Amino acid sequence: MKRSLKANFIAGLVVLLPLFLTIWLLWRLFLLMDGILNDSVRLLLGNVLNIHFFRTHDIPGLGFIVLIFMLFFAGLIARNIVGRQVVGVANRIMARIPLANKIYNAIDQIAQAFL
Repeated sequence: MKRSLKANFIAGLVVLLPLFLTIWLLWRLFLLMDGILNDSVRLLLGNVLNIHFFRTHDIPGLGFIVLIFMLFFAGLIARNIVGRQVVGVANRIMARIPLANKIYNAIDQIAQAFL
């Protein structure tokens, strides 16, 4: 019984951890992009171009739209010859960093398993 509980717990962890980690990472990227872009749009359109609406209002979802485009273009670049070379160089660099290489390899293996 105890072995079964432990096995079920570990199996649940293996299944849900990559899912929640991916959702959390995408959410953090969305918030980061949304914050950066709203400040930039407010500065550019509100102050430089003197459009009053953008001085006082954010554009919700701007970070999501930019994040989708970034993921698309990163995939587009990674799938061509130059992009594969860049990814290969990034993999070799990450393999040399002592603690980061363990984390990167684990996440990379999980991503490869799902893809």
